[in-house]
Amino acid sequence: MSKNDHMHSEPQTVGALRTTVGAAATIQGVYGTRGNLELLACDERDGLWVFWFNSDAPGSAPSGGVLPGRWSEGLAFARGMRFVQAQILQSALGPEHLEVLALDARGTLQSWYWAPEAGFRRRATDVGQGVRRFAAEHDDGVLRVVVDADSIS
Repeated sequence: MSKNDHMHSEPQTVGALRTTVGAAATIQGVYGTRGNLELLACDERDGLWVFWFNSDAPGSAPSGGVLPGRWSEGLAFARGMRFVQAQILQSALGPEHLEVLALDARGTLQSWYWAPEAGFRRRATDVGQGVRRFAAEHDDGVLRVVVDADSIS
C-alpha cells in the first residue's frame, strides 16, 4: 500500500484565517487510537495556535470534536503575548500531556503544558530570559533544551 493510500482525507488548508510567524512545529501525540498529529504555530500578533489532525481510521468516532481524516479549526492560547518561536513535544507526564516551549518577543522562554482536564497552562517558572533561539528534544522521559542566549536566569 502506498503512502497516499494511507491518507483518507481531501486536501485541507490548516489555519487559513490565521497569519503566523516562524516555522510551525509538529509532533505525533498519543490522542486517539492512532495518535493525532499536533501542529503548533506562533500567531503573528497574539499568542499561539495548536491544530490537530485526527489520524484515526475512517468511520471512527470524532476525537476532540474532529472527524477522522480532518484537521481541527485550531485552539488559541497564551493570549496577550507575541511569540517568535515555539516547539511542541509529547510529554512523559500524563500520559496525554503535551509540552510547549515558546519564546516571546522579549526573549523569555516560557514553558506550557497540556492536560486534558485543564487545557494549556503556563508553568510558574520560565526556562530563561535573554534567549535568542532554542531547540528542544524529548527522549526517554528527559526533556533537553539548548538555548542561544545573552544569559540564563
